[in-house]
Amino acid sequence: MSYLDTLGELVLIASLLMFIISINKTSKFDSPFRNYLTIALLFIVVTASFGAARFAGVEQLISIHDLLSLISAKLAMVVYVFSLPVVMLSQVLNRNYKDLEELSINFSISPFKVIKLAKSAMVAILAFNVLAIIFDIQAANLLSDVAVILGFLLFSLITKEKALVYGAIVALVLVPASTQLHISSDLSMAVFHLLLALHFWLINKVFVNFTKGQVFAQVS
Repeated sequence: MSYLDTLGELVLIASLLMFIISINKTSKFDSPFRNYLTIALLFIVVTASFGAARFAGVEQLISIHDLLSLISAKLAMVVYVFSLPVVMLSQVLNRNYKDLEELSINFSISPFKVIKLAKSAMVAILAFNVLAIIFDIQAANLLSDVAVILGFLLFSLITKEKALVYGAIVALVLVPASTQLHISSDLSMAVFHLLLALHFWLINKVFVNFTKGQVFAQVS
């Protein structure tokens, strides 16, 4: 049994559930992409639940957890990251045309361009990753990971909470690095999942602050 890793998975699940509750308990994020974001996060919750059981000693779940982890990393994470800016901007898109024009001039990048880019990138990367999974293209892993990081940089353009977003990016980048630590595999995987939990907690804070009235980044 790997008790530390199981604990790390449980912390990750708690962090994800808090995020899911945050984005669904307010009417500010009235967008179909909120549903896509929620489904992606719930899929990661399911994956982490199988992981917690696996590392608690249920060896029959190893192959299922490995498959779920692959889908979470290559599909769910892509939907998650590129849904973030669309969901965040959903309140702006629900305003009337005059208000939207007034708000648009305060953005460092047009919300229309952000949404179009996020949607296009999501579709393209999902298609690319599906092909990579089907044909087992190992070289595609790095490109997929870079695309996710770029997605977070896009998200950082529209929020005042840049420190939280950058912190979340750092936590995410450190996730694979944690497996190279010269410590026990149990502790290494615990750190792996705690970093993921920290990532989702930081992004959740961005949305929580948004609901309190701290809205979008403006041109300095």
